[in-house]
Amino acid sequence: MPKITVLVEGQTEETFVQSVLNPYILAVDPTAYIHPIVLVTKRVNSGEKWTGGLSTFRQLRDNVRLALQDTGSALVTCMIDLYRLPRDFPGYEEALTMDSKTKVATLEHALNEHINNSRFLPYISTYEFEALLLSSPGAVVAAASLSGMHSRSAVSDLERIVSTFPSPEEINGTNPPSYRIKRIIPHYDKVRHGSIAAQDIGVDAMACKCEHFRDWVAALKRAIAA
Repeated sequence: MPKITVLVEGQTEETFVQSVLNPYILAVDPTAYIHPIVLVTKRVNSGEKWTGGLSTFRQLRDNVRLALQDTGSALVTCMIDLYRLPRDFPGYEEALTMDSKTKVATLEHALNEHINNSRFLPYISTYEFEALLLSSPGAVVAAASLSGMHSRSAVSDLERIVSTFPSPEEINGTNPPSYRIKRIIPHYDKVRHGSIAAQDIGVDAMACKCEHFRDWVAALKRAIAA
């Protein structure tokens, strides 16, 4: 039974892995499954821990190393945002002036070199998870329960944003997808509405519009087939 452990930054990504990515992988191989773990960012002597939201590279490094101790995982990967990536991340300064595709490739390579384990696969979302949702603006609007004129206007506004970039993954990091969605749909809740939209869109539709995500999913499928 191939198991893939995915380290995620928060509840939104955890829900996506559980409700969208895992069923997709199960359809490829019914014996495989993906197990999401929200990153632990702080522990205290009492045993209490805080999760989500990276502020230092060490937090990611320690979580990856801990996950790799589980020999039952055929693969350990991560799903973290390029947006607000910690400045002490390997390759950060080198990647600063690069375009988004080269930047994320450089950072993932540097992370892979740092971890140096054949069972680890780095993945950094360009620029954040919500870019995947903008592969279908209509699904985002429907998830937020807008209707009539408000629905048509919101879909049109989101489609206009997407059309100004080569792909949803390249939507400006200084004004990322979640901010743009929230500006158009003020009541948008990234966990609740994001989960509904992601299930409606599905992995294949996201992968069709988001090349970097598509490459990651293909690598996951290769891992369970190995």
